[in-house]
Amino acid sequence: MSRPSLKIIRHDEPGNVTFEVWNPIAANSEPIASFDDGLLRLDELAERVRLMWV
Repeated sequence: MSRPSLKIIRHDEPGNVTFEVWNPIAANSEPIASFDDGLLRLDELAERVRLMWV
């Protein structure tokens, strides 16, 4: 099954968004404080998955 790696959730209030990163190792979504933090977390998870396959 494929899931979006970085989810951006819009809320009713203008400018109010939250971010979640899919963690394939734990099989759950992790709340993230900002878009940049989400990209960093994706990079960390990608490296962990890469090391698991080596």
